[in-house]
Amino acid sequence: DEIAVTASSEPTKSVVGNLGYESPYAFAKPYPYAGSDTAICKHEDVFHLQDAHNPFSPSQIIWMTDGDGFFTNPLQLSTSYYPGDGDFENGWVRLSLKILTATEEYIESFRLIFKDEPYVFAGADTLIGVDSTVWLQSALALHYDQLQWYSLGDGVFSDPSTQNPVYYPGAMDYNAGGVELILQAQSECGNTQDTIRIYFESVYSLGGTVWNGNSPYRGAKVLALRVDSESFKFLSAVRTDDLGRFVFPELFSGIYVLQAIPDTLIAGLSSIYYADAAVWDQAHPIQLNARIEDVDLKLKK
Repeated sequence: DEIAVTASSEPTKSVVGNLGYESPYAFAKPYPYAGSDTAICKHEDVFHLQDAHNPFSPSQIIWMTDGDGFFTNPLQLSTSYYPGDGDFENGWVRLSLKILTATEEYIESFRLIFKDEPYVFAGADTLIGVDSTVWLQSALALHYDQLQWYSLGDGVFSDPSTQNPVYYPGAMDYNAGGVELILQAQSECGNTQDTIRIYFESVYSLGGTVWNGNSPYRGAKVLALRVDSESFKFLSAVRTDDLGRFVFPELFSGIYVLQAIPDTLIAGLSSIYYADAAVWDQAHPIQLNARIEDVDLKLKK
């Protein structure tokens, strides 16, 4: 049958006809239909072609792909397509329906898109100071439709539906010494989640003076290594001021060893230091469980 299409500015035919707000008729030409662009998940190994239409009879049907997959029967209108490895790597493939009549050749195509399963990484376990908040800046989520953070404690998120919110711990979190946060992602292709553990410890300042003989030494680099925890072994560094003074404003509680290194630019030296090297063996361990203001470090010749 011939089909004609017209456009009108009013929904009522009688009104349109009287006022003349109607376009001329456009007569449609029959054409085969392969299907609309469609997305499937990468874990689906077959796609069933069921929406194709062929208005011509008699005619010959041939399904074609520009990828490396195959059809179960490329000469049937309704068939199945098995994507190849190259299709998945490319992220999509074009499937085309060719119709051959006695006088014409028609080709109609659509894109078959392959969607990844959702991926999340909540971040590495983190230690923060008591009464601090944590910005979850290392969290990563991909290929999701919905994203949600959950806390197993009593804290709250600035926005639990975003990838990198700020978490405000609650009183129960601090009392427990830590809290687990869960990042969950959902899509049509599946659900996944990852957990990050946030630990809480008290922080204190540690300060002192670096001496070169009997004189304060300016510009020295002072290293503080926490040695009593295998989970969080921190190496922090500051420099001395003009009076040889140094201050670590916030160090987590624990046992530390200190090392002072000369200003290599002034002394014309090249210094290398390693957190686990033997140079720390003779260092005096310092228990940091309160503010410490006067530690003396002497440079060796």
